[in-house]
Amino acid sequence: MTTVKNVPTKLYYKQKYDQYKQLLDTKLRQDVSQGCTRGELCTKYNLSYLKLKIILRDEHSFKIPSADVAVIKLKLQNKSTTKKKS
Repeated sequence: MTTVKNVPTKLYYKQKYDQYKQLLDTKLRQDVSQGCTRGELCTKYNLSYLKLKIILRDEHSFKIPSADVAVIKLKLQNKSTTKKKS
């Protein structure tokens, strides 16, 4: 097994990748807070728009607000009652 600085190669490169990813995330978030557009960020960091979107994704972005959930449930109930009446 090859090693780099007494660390297995696979682990070494995984650690380097994680450090790079964390640094990139930090820099991207700083630029976003300073008002850079997504197009500028794609060009600056040489990323595709999809990769940029994935990196900037917020863990809360998938959550639907509870008010919207209530409206959706109400619409579904209305659809099911109109089908039963027909």
